[in-house]
Amino acid sequence: MPTEKQSSSKVGPSLTDMNKVMNEIGIVDLGYNGNPHTWSNGREGKANTKISLDRALASSDWRLLFPGAVITHLPAICSDHNPIVLKTKGESNFIPRPFKFEAIWTRDNRSNLVVENAWRNSICGSPAFSLNYKLKKTKFALKDWNNNHFGRVQSRIQSLKHQIDSLQQKEPSYDNLIAEHNLKVQMDEWLLRE
Repeated sequence: MPTEKQSSSKVGPSLTDMNKVMNEIGIVDLGYNGNPHTWSNGREGKANTKISLDRALASSDWRLLFPGAVITHLPAICSDHNPIVLKTKGESNFIPRPFKFEAIWTRDNRSNLVVENAWRNSICGSPAFSLNYKLKKTKFALKDWNNNHFGRVQSRIQSLKHQIDSLQQKEPSYDNLIAEHNLKVQMDEWLLRE
């Protein structure tokens, strides 16, 4: 396990005490994927402190119940703390996401044209058939328009999270802190597009 604290000051006896208590009561650290530190003061150079404040602990019985459990430290986006996610079933297979109207579309007047064009033609058949056809046509037109004009919002958000996570694991230099700040500003804009 990496060091619990990355700083110019010394680590106290608390880690030893914690491990002693864990042994006495029979719990284990579940480990993690991602950044080893879960908190940072965000300062530059030697003034920067990164600490592993949070750990996922469990009894041996719990571990037997959930053998595929995975802990992931996500990048810190809106806080100085890294969120921690517990998945009890480990990584799952990809499941396609259902169609979802993206709020950002309402901020672009071109979205009205996409919907109008999808509804423009008359369709032969019952009113229910016509409605269903136009809704499907609108869905596909909006998906296509979104991919061409905005790109895939969720893919971009995931990419930004990975870039922020990578920077948070590097030395906290002035350039890295500025780059992290700029990525967080971009993340805020993309989160509005969800």
